[in-house]
This record gives sequence, structure tokens and C-alpha cells, in this order.
Amino acid sequence: MAALLVEEGAPPPSMATLFAETAAQLPPYAQPRFVRLLSSAAEIATTITFKPRTAALQAEGCDPAKVAHLYLRDAAARTYVPLDAATYAAIVAGTRPLG
Repeated sequence: MAALLVEEGAPPPSMATLFAETAAQLPPYAQPRFVRLLSSAAEIATTITFKPRTAALQAEGCDPAKVAHLYLRDAAARTYVPLDAATYAAIVAGTRPLG
């Protein structure tokens, strides 16, 4: 999973462009399957040495009931698509592949 901080008032990034850039610059195993958009830096708590505290983000995982603005990599459409509850349930059940 990758988390992107979107500046306040800025339009959301193009998910097709993000897909193309990650496909061009990263090997397949390193391309994020999930992308989470963050609206403020306050969503990323830091330690006293300014390292991000990832435990809370990891605990929330990729459940759309817990996380807003979550996207799933769709290799067939060559973009990232919004992750909804039905798609999440299919992933958890193992009937929808990640890709």
C-alpha cells in the first residue's frame, strides 16, 4: 500500500497516470496494490525523530469501512479504481485477484 498526501484544495491525482508511472518505474512486485489518499499531514503521526508512525495505518489496513479514499490497482483497466465494500469482500473471500 502507498499513501499519498494531497495538498488542501488541490485536485486528486490522476489514477491512470499513477498506474502508468508506477508500472514504468517499479518492478511488478513493488507496484502498490492499494493507494490511500490522505487529506492532511495530521493523518500521518510522526515520532520525535520525524519518522512516520505506521502502526495505526497498518491497523486500519485496506478495509473501506475504516479508510476513506482507498484505491485498488486494476491491471485490466490500467488504472487504480475506488475500493468499495463488495470488492473488498471478494478480495477477502479470495474470489477476486489482486492485480
